[in-house]
Amino acid sequence: MFDGGWTHKSFRPITTITYRWNYLLHGLDSSGFHIANFLLHAAVSVLMIPLCTVVLRAPRLLAVIGAALFASHPVHTENLLYLVCRADILAALFTILSIILYILAAGHNSKTDSGFARNEEGPHWVLMMSGCLLACLLAVAGGLSKEAGFTVLPILVGIEVLHLWRSLRDGRPANYSRATQRIAMVCSVTIACLLWRYSHTRGTDVNMSPQDNPVQFETDRL
Repeated sequence: MFDGGWTHKSFRPITTITYRWNYLLHGLDSSGFHIANFLLHAAVSVLMIPLCTVVLRAPRLLAVIGAALFASHPVHTENLLYLVCRADILAALFTILSIILYILAAGHNSKTDSGFARNEEGPHWVLMMSGCLLACLLAVAGGLSKEAGFTVLPILVGIEVLHLWRSLRDGRPANYSRATQRIAMVCSVTIACLLWRYSHTRGTDVNMSPQDNPVQFETDRL
């Protein structure tokens, strides 16, 4: 797939398989593809409500208004009309799910910082770490929908760092042990994912065709 010939090293298997499902359902009729994009965009718009309430701690009414503005904003027209832009919608879907789940699992939406874990060890600790691992896997799914989705993984680390900084600033106790464990998990998943993708795509060198990147083949530098 990535050996010889033209390649831009794009690897988006989740997006590709959704196109396959569309084709199996209704062939090349474009209506089904557009309907799928619309439904996915609707799902992302609904997820904006918990994103606003969990991450921004916004009141429910403001969260609903924000989700409505997101759903109807003209900037999303391209994502709905261009079938190839389903990659952006899927990446957004997995990204939002990842952030929401990670914050809930780690307990960063509460003052107690307990999350799914009320104790250092035991089933609650396992539940917390499982939730954070699932959040990491959702981030990976976002990256396998569109490459920008992988940026969620360092964002999760940034959430941990920001939470620790706020705890120190406000004089609240911070659980450095659990934070270190979560950060180690995110970093491990990130490194493993990048190494696997690098190996699968045979490195990062691209060889794009003139149709994909005509500027590269332009002889006039001006």
